[in-house]
Amino acid sequence: TDDLLTTERQARITGDVATLAAARAHSDKNDKKTLASAHTYTDQKETTINNRTDGLLTTERQARIAGDAATLAAATAYSDAGDLLTLKQATTYSDISASRALSEANRYTDNKFRNLNNKIERAEKRLNAGIAGVTAISSIPYVAENSFSYGIGVGNYQNANAVAAGIQYKTSRNTNIRLNISWDSSHNTAIGAGVAGGW
Repeated sequence: TDDLLTTERQARITGDVATLAAARAHSDKNDKKTLASAHTYTDQKETTINNRTDGLLTTERQARIAGDAATLAAATAYSDAGDLLTLKQATTYSDISASRALSEANRYTDNKFRNLNNKIERAEKRLNAGIAGVTAISSIPYVAENSFSYGIGVGNYQNANAVAAGIQYKTSRNTNIRLNISWDSSHNTAIGAGVAGGW
């Protein structure tokens, strides 16, 4: 019996070793197959995914480029329209401002020349009136033999007139004093006085 048991145990051990070796061989073979199949599947999926991703990226890039081009075209058109409008408004404003400035400058210059012309005319009238007043004073006749005499004279120069009056008093045989006054058409008054002596 002991021999039988020993033989059976050895047979069992040998069978177990053979079974384990066969199981391992089968498992390794199947693992290799499974791994190869998994690799093939993964590679195919990766290729498919890469191809699909590349296609999507290409489509997206083309859409982005087209969108950027459309956006740029729209922005350029908007900017050009805005620039043109701004330029027109600036030109109109400049033209109006320049025209207004020129008009105001012309008005200012015209007023200044008009005022200057008026001043010159007034000065000319006063000058003419002054000459007429002096002419009137110098035209007064006096009586030299009397102690006291008076006279009236008139004068005219261009567009001005004047009237003058004067008195003369002989203070001694050799001395005379005289006072004259004139009024002219420019409402000016001239007064003159003098002393004369002789021997």
